[in-house]
Amino acid sequence: MGVLHHLSDPTKGLENILSVLEKNGILFLYLYGKLGGHERMIKKQIVKTLLNNKNNYDFVICRGNSFIYASGGINTEFTPNQENAERRYIEALQGINYVMKPGAFLYLDKYKDAEKPFKCSVGFDTVSKKDIIWYCNRKAEAGFREASIGLEDDKNAYVHRCDDLDNQLLVQSAVTVGFKVKEIDLVYEKNFSVFLLEKLDN
Repeated sequence: MGVLHHLSDPTKGLENILSVLEKNGILFLYLYGKLGGHERMIKKQIVKTLLNNKNNYDFVICRGNSFIYASGGINTEFTPNQENAERRYIEALQGINYVMKPGAFLYLDKYKDAEKPFKCSVGFDTVSKKDIIWYCNRKAEAGFREASIGLEDDKNAYVHRCDDLDNQLLVQSAVTVGFKVKEIDLVYEKNFSVFLLEKLDN
């Protein structure tokens, strides 16, 4: 489970999740850290060691655009490399696929291919008296996407950069791993393309 930290009340969100978690169930929770996104995604394969077997989950959620950082991370210098990006996306999907039961579903979303650059205020810092600004810019022609969050006019805000992941590459990577892929439309989802990946019997 990701993006819990974006809720207005993360504690309440966690309590809600735990209220529906099966007895002796396992919740994997990941939040922003100082490591890049690629390392976080690859470390999901630690699930193999922790559970010591596969085919445990009926449904997995990879929400909030988190999957795209399987190829990049929080850094200020980034060189796009589509070949390495595809390999890393496949590795991340293999780690998730491993723990899923045959016939299980993975909910995965990402920015839309038609995403336009945007900047908006997502909060206010009472100490500095400045807005907290969220910024995104897909630079498909340059082969990457960048996003940042920080105080307005903060030149030292972390910038997340990752290889550009268009829908075609996502579908191609998922099929390679052994998923059946369907793009779905959600009425209230305006910012992301949403995919439902079904693990095929193996």
